[in-house]
Amino acid sequence: MTFFKHESKKIDPFQIVQALIKLCKIDTIYSDLYIQRARELLSQGFPYDRYRELVQQKTLIADLPRKIEAAVEKEEWHEVKELSTYMKTAQKTVNEQKSLFEMGQEVYDVHRIQLDPFSPGMSAMTGTPPEALLTLRDSTIKHLKELEREGLPWRDFYQRRRIAFQSLSLADSSDTREEEGTLSQETIHQEALEALKKGNLELLEEMAESMLQKEAKKNDAPSKENSPVEFKGRERLFPFSKETLSKANRLGLTAVRVEAAAKCRVSYQHAWHPVYGEEPERKWGATKLIHMTPPERTSEALKNRAEHYASHPFINSGGARYLPDFVAEDLLVEDFPDPGKGETQGDSPLLAELGLKQRRRVSRAQIEHSLFQYGSQILQDGLGLDPQVFRLVCIPPDLFLRLGESRGWGNQEIWTHFDGYKVMRDGRLVALAGGDVRFGGIYDLVSIGNDYESEHVITRFAVIQRAHMATW
Repeated sequence: MTFFKHESKKIDPFQIVQALIKLCKIDTIYSDLYIQRARELLSQGFPYDRYRELVQQKTLIADLPRKIEAAVEKEEWHEVKELSTYMKTAQKTVNEQKSLFEMGQEVYDVHRIQLDPFSPGMSAMTGTPPEALLTLRDSTIKHLKELEREGLPWRDFYQRRRIAFQSLSLADSSDTREEEGTLSQETIHQEALEALKKGNLELLEEMAESMLQKEAKKNDAPSKENSPVEFKGRERLFPFSKETLSKANRLGLTAVRVEAAAKCRVSYQHAWHPVYGEEPERKWGATKLIHMTPPERTSEALKNRAEHYASHPFINSGGARYLPDFVAEDLLVEDFPDPGKGETQGDSPLLAELGLKQRRRVSRAQIEHSLFQYGSQILQDGLGLDPQVFRLVCIPPDLFLRLGESRGWGNQEIWTHFDGYKVMRDGRLVALAGGDVRFGGIYDLVSIGNDYESEHVITRFAVIQRAHMATW
């Protein structure tokens, strides 16, 4: 079924959109990009306005039986005939475009955060048992290979993600299926030389990084699910251009290099077996997540946090398990002081670009919707950064902790929205926040309802590398 023209005739655009929808639920850190591309393609033959018309039609159809019944009771047969005819026609229209409507729901509706099935301890919550992950990985590689046929401008992106999945080690060393679908040494050499020939140094660097990670994983314990998740302490340094720094300044963003923790090789014991909590469903208020006396040194706080993150199921806004590695990295951040009681933090061009009117009284649901709608555009057009490499988010808890001490954050009676969520036993996500001086300052971590709006919670945004969010 080909319902619109496309720059490439090698693959049916309908199939492209379907594949992108599948991938956004699997390769979750990049789900916003997959949906963005799906919207671009779907809008050519099934625009958003047409989707909204069908939504309205379905709403009207659902209400018609009540109106028809009322007309029958009043013996208004002319109206009964008119409404019945309209209902029959409307139902036919909706049924004929059922597949398009369902696709529109996945692409045009409010973006939902998907859980990464490959993250440590997350497979059960996603409904994917550990023994099915190999099959899921192989099918993902197949989808990405098919999408590479789409051609420019997304081919290199699909290729990089395919290489990442082909380098993903999952099973025990005794499982012979582990090497199925992975790259042969000859293929690796060919693709690396091809990338070099094309001058695609970014892809070449990512291939090298993927192979280094794969070599490191050969020394893993025989049973991966009983092993700690370890990070090797690779830095994420990025020299922002003068043009980007100038644009960032106009948006109220400051370039910052956060130094590595004293011991940047982090090992998360028992990360494969998180303890899920049970909290009542709530839209208002907050629940404290960490009870601890502020330590004398930030490094001690990072250690305490790491232990908590390992034993509880936190995820970032990319749906991946939140297991920060505390390495040195470069980022852009809103560097303003925490506002005191009664003070208002002025509006900023960044808030305006996100369509947000204020920093306070904004729910996490609103924030995530704005970031999904405008984040990539702000990165690309407003900052000159590649959305495939960077992501605009609420400041992550680990960066708030590491930066906050030197900036005086956490000295006011106010919470800050943090990137990420705690996953509850029933699958609900509760948003993270923290930083109130009354409950530990920069060491404070709480969960709040996704619809919670309060003067007591502010927003602070950061531009981070997507690699910050990855656990594999």
